[in-house]
Amino acid sequence: MEINERQLATIARSLKKASGAVKELAKAFDELATSLHVPAVSPLKVNETVSFEEATQAYEELRKRCEGVESETLGKLVTDFVSSHTKEYLTAFIRHNNLPLDTKDSKKELAKGLRQLLAQSAAISAVISHVGSSVSSSH
Repeated sequence: MEINERQLATIARSLKKASGAVKELAKAFDELATSLHVPAVSPLKVNETVSFEEATQAYEELRKRCEGVESETLGKLVTDFVSSHTKEYLTAFIRHNNLPLDTKDSKKELAKGLRQLLAQSAAISAVISHVGSSVSSSH
């Protein structure tokens, strides 16, 4: 099927009309959104990153805050930390700190795993501190 110049001109006019109609429709939607006071949608933060230094510092601060606290308080500290950060941040945080957690887990599962790691870290620190003070007092 061949298209002659006349048919081509007709198609071009139809496309131009359609394009104009789409522009008018977009303008109408913009006006409607403005009149309804619909807030603009901000783009999602994809690939939010955290530097190695920030991640290791954040982990060290969290670890220190969790030392010597009751299990319930430790759970709250970890839950608050996890819920206050994006999944992208937590993924970078876990990777930079070489934590044995699956970054594909839900935030709830990440909080559970992080809580266990911090509890173990606190227990080990307590033993080391106790052993260290016993050795230094025996000399």
